[in-house]
Amino acid sequence: MDSLPDIISLLRSQDDADVDDGLSFLCELVSTCYGDDGILLGERMRSSGAIMTISMLLADSSLDVRKQALYLCSNLASDAVDQNSHQTKYALMQCGAEYRLLPLLDAEDEELRIYAFA
Repeated sequence: MDSLPDIISLLRSQDDADVDDGLSFLCELVSTCYGDDGILLGERMRSSGAIMTISMLLADSSLDVRKQALYLCSNLASDAVDQNSHQTKYALMQCGAEYRLLPLLDAEDEELRIYAFA
């Protein structure tokens, strides 16, 4: 969890490889967080502005980036990861994530559509 600021910085990079690395690290971290760790992760993601950063990646030109961003949004907005996920849902709504999410419901890629519907 100490490396979270560095991971978030990667997400904001102009270098596609850095963004890919940041998403991979964050997806791995999210997949192992629950309970108190999940609550702390959600709080740090919201307070750092990372929720908005991730929501912007929903409109990225890279299919893999969009899939990972969807994975993160759905998990960070889940009570299974963060018992305060309602705050993440609110943050996603505040930054207009639904306008980047809705077009994904019609995506050609089936996996992306499934993630979007989740």
